[in-house]
Amino acid sequence: SSDTVKVVVPTAVKADAGPDQVICIGGKVQLNAIATGVTTGTWSGGTGTFTPDRNDPKAVYTPSAAEVASGKVELTFTVANGLVNCPLSDSDNMSITIDKLMEVNAGPDQTICIGGTAQLAATFGGASTGGSWSGGTGTYAPDNTDPKAVYTPSAAEVTAGKVTLTYKAVNGNNSICSGVSDELIITIDPLPTVNAGADQIICFGGVAKLAGQVSGAATIAVWSGGAGTFNPDNKTLNATYTPSPAEMTAGTVTLTLTTNASGT
Repeated sequence: SSDTVKVVVPTAVKADAGPDQVICIGGKVQLNAIATGVTTGTWSGGTGTFTPDRNDPKAVYTPSAAEVASGKVELTFTVANGLVNCPLSDSDNMSITIDKLMEVNAGPDQTICIGGTAQLAATFGGASTGGSWSGGTGTYAPDNTDPKAVYTPSAAEVTAGKVTLTYKAVNGNNSICSGVSDELIITIDPLPTVNAGADQIICFGGVAKLAGQVSGAATIAVWSGGAGTFNPDNKTLNATYTPSPAEMTAGTVTLTLTTNASGT
C-alpha cells in the first residue's frame, strides 16, 4: 500500500512601513505601508488616532497633543501569517517629524510726516529663522533683510500718501511649512501748516476778530501769547480776542497760533 503527505511551506512575509515623513503642526499623515505575503498588518507605537483603524496599511494618522509638543513620533507596522505551526512575522518602523509653524508680525501701522522715515519693528518665531521686507519702492537701511530696518519712502509714495510693506518669514532649515507674511501700512501725512491771519488795528476798548487757518496734517490749533481773553476759547480759530487793560495801555499785543500733525 502507499500514502501521500502534503508539505506546505508558508510564504515569507515582509512589512514595509513606508518612508519617514515631515508634517506641519496641525497636519495629518497619509500612511502607505505595504504587506508582502499577507493581506493586512497592524500599526502600533503612536498615541494619536488611526483612521479608519490601526489595521489599515493606508490609514491616516493624526498625532496626539503630546506628540505635537515633542515634535516627533515613531510608528511600527507589523505583519504576521497567523499560522500556528509555522508562524512568520515581520515589522518595520517609520518616523514622523512635526515641524513648528512659522510666526511673523510686521509690527503696527505707522503715520509719518513728509520727509520722515519709518522705524520698522518686525518679529518672527516658531519655525521662522528670519525674513525679508518687500512691497515698497523706497529704501531700507541697512537692507530689507533686517526686521528693524529704517524705511525711507520714495517720491512716488510721498505723493500717494501711503505705502504698504510686507514682511515674509523664511526657514533656513528647509522646513516644509509654508512661509507666512504680514503687512504694515505707512501713512505719509503732509506737514501741518498754520496761518494766524493779517495783522489788525482795533480801537481802544474794542475786540479783535481772529481768522486763523490750518492745513496739511493739522486739524486744530491753539492761540497763545496774550494776557487778554479768547471767546469762546483759545482753540477756536475764529475766536474774538479782548485785550487786557495792560495791553490796551501798551497799545499792542502779539498772538501766536500753533498747531502740529497730531492736531493737539
